[in-house]
Amino acid sequence: MGRVFVQDFDAALGALFGQYSVCVHAPECGTNMALEFNGDVYACDHWVEPDWLVGNINDSDFASLASTPVMQKFSLKKHAQLSEQCRRCPFLRMCNGGCPKDRFVGVHDGDGKPGQNYLCPGFARFYGHIRPDMIGMARLLRAGRAPYEIMDPQVRKKVRAKVQAAQ
Repeated sequence: MGRVFVQDFDAALGALFGQYSVCVHAPECGTNMALEFNGDVYACDHWVEPDWLVGNINDSDFASLASTPVMQKFSLKKHAQLSEQCRRCPFLRMCNGGCPKDRFVGVHDGDGKPGQNYLCPGFARFYGHIRPDMIGMARLLRAGRAPYEIMDPQVRKKVRAKVQAAQ
C-alpha cells in the first residue's frame, strides 16, 4: 500500500468521498466520450452507436458536445435503468450498478426482473470483503492520517472495530 495502486481499490475508497475516478462506478455515465478517426464523438467508448453520436469535433468543441441533449440523455441512462435489487443494495454507493453495457437481457435480478448487471455477484463479494478496510481507511483520511496506516495490525484492528460497531 502506498507503492502499488490498484484501480478498483482506489475507486472504492474515492466513492466513499463521492469522488469517482472510474466511469464504470460513477453515479452517471458521460465522462468517457469516444473520438473516432473522422472526428465523430460518441457519448461513451462502449456505446459507439448511431443513437449516441453527440457530434463532430470539427464542428464543436468537447465542452459543447458534452452538453448536448444526446449527452444529457445518455448521462441519465445508468441510474434510470437500475434494477430494484441495485437500488436496495448496500454497495450501490460504491458501484452504482456498474456499466450499463454489462446489463444484458436475460440476466435477472433477485426479483426475477431482467437487466441486472452480470458482474453484480462479483461486485457484491468484492465490496463486501473490502468495505470494512475501505471505511477504516476513509476514517483515517478524515482524521488527517495516511490510509496506509491500516497496514499496521493494531491500527487495522482498531478502525475495523469502529466500523463493526457502527453497523
